[in-house]
Amino acid sequence: MASATATLLTGALSAVEAQEPTPPAAAKAQFDSGAAALKRGDAARAVAAYRKAITIGPAYYDAHDAYMKATERAYEIRGKADTVG
Repeated sequence: MASATATLLTGALSAVEAQEPTPPAAAKAQFDSGAAALKRGDAARAVAAYRKAITIGPAYYDAHDAYMKATERAYEIRGKADTVG
């Protein structure tokens, strides 16, 4: 049963991904800027860039996902900074 559920979910996710429209170029640029910021360890800038990407292209699902992950990372970094010292 678990295997059937996993197969069904994978198929559903693939269908959603196939329907995702191509994001506007400006949204993609902000997304790329966010990815670069996150790679440098600057989660706060990444969050801001992903938020701009979502504002420009609200249906840009990858930007929503990246925004959530970057926000989580920013809170982790802030939490560590609060406990040091």
